Amino acid sequence: MKMSESTDTGDFHTIKHELEIIKRLDNTHVIKYMATCFTGHHIYIQMELCRCDLQELIEAKHRIFETEEELDANDGHVYVEPNDLEYFISVEMLREVAQGLQYLHDRQPPVFHRDLRPQNVFMVIDPDTNAPVLKLGDFCLDKLPALALRHHRERMSARYTAPEVNYICDEKFAFKQSADIYSLGMIVIDLFNFDFTGKRRYERLKSIWELAIALIEVKVAVRPTCNQLIDRVDDLDPMDTQLVLKQYTDYKEEFRDIENKHLDKYVSHKIALLSQSVC
Repeated sequence: MKMSESTDTGDFHTIKHELEIIKRLDNTHVIKYMATCFTGHHIYIQMELCRCDLQELIEAKHRIFETEEELDANDGHVYVEPNDLEYFISVEMLREVAQGLQYLHDRQPPVFHRDLRPQNVFMVIDPDTNAPVLKLGDFCLDKLPALALRHHRERMSARYTAPEVNYICDEKFAFKQSADIYSLGMIVIDLFNFDFTGKRRYERLKSIWELAIALIEVKVAVRPTCNQLIDRVDDLDPMDTQLVLKQYTDYKEEFRDIENKHLDKYVSHKIALLSQSVC
């Protein structure tokens, strides 16, 4: 259950209409909004139960796969490459988030998330299959006063906010698909632990690094769409499936640590699907 302050009566019907639009969203990777209730100056929104957010999963992943950085004596750059298992997990997370955003942007008219960041991507256990799924939630709606453009800037983390959102005063021009795409690019950087110091060089991650740079391009028009992003993810070099399965066995004790229980649930399901695909 989520609570938000309501607005004056003049915007009541607009708010109600927008919430009805959100309630009609129906996709595997979008949080289901079940009901809303207006009482006084408050709006109560009932959503499906979430176990954790993507930020918690990313932090658990970093704890498990902490690696020592190696300095190359020839060029002075640091090389940090993930093993096959970590690479597999990060790509799967990216794919699910992108699929959720693709669904929103493909709606007619398109739905913009407006506050996409790891804390607003949730892991939900599907009640029918018991499978963990990443879902986009906590949308920002046009007319809720706490979510208006001025409050957007106060609420959103600057790290995930597209540059144009900070500099364009009219929100109908500032918030487009491209602003969500920028936020997704910053999530990619979190997933793969990229940095911008110039000290690191990537070999295996080169294509994903280039994708992240394209997603956060300052020139709005050249950022890829969600459809283009998913095509590029599908074209990534395949990983060694047998090695992924072996490494999961090697890391099982780390996954079973109580701090990592949600990531364990997510990864064990993905590994089960991967095992079935090679049988």
